[in-house]
Amino acid sequence: MDRGRKIRTLVLVALSLACLVGCASTETADSAMRISVSDGSNTVIYRLNDSLPAQSLYSMLPFDVSVGDFLASQKIFYPPEKVEGTDGIEGDGKAGDLALFYPWGDIVMYYGPFNSNAGLFLLGNAESGTDKIKDLHGIIRVDRL
Repeated sequence: MDRGRKIRTLVLVALSLACLVGCASTETADSAMRISVSDGSNTVIYRLNDSLPAQSLYSMLPFDVSVGDFLASQKIFYPPEKVEGTDGIEGDGKAGDLALFYPWGDIVMYYGPFNSNAGLFLLGNAESGTDKIKDLHGIIRVDRL
């Protein structure tokens, strides 16, 4: 095999490998756990992290539930079953974060900043609709995307 042909073959193999890597990362992104929370007028789309509590919540979907206000920066709802696991990410957060408050079992949707609290585990972040969280009211539909 001449030198030019070897180089072309190596380039072709490198491009094929690059395509395979790109296709695999696209597959991973497309298989992310994404949910929608909607009251019919307002919709928020969340991308969940890979924690056990997030997986537990995702496995319950879809369901309808009442949403309520709590403090000045959050909406809360209680899923139909207990969310399992406490290996989530603890810490301060920002508007758009979705969290489990483990002691009470409620899911918290933040529309303002919040401080760390023992037993508060981040489940994911809003991809869109962060500005709609504070407007959610009544019965909401929580569903997979």
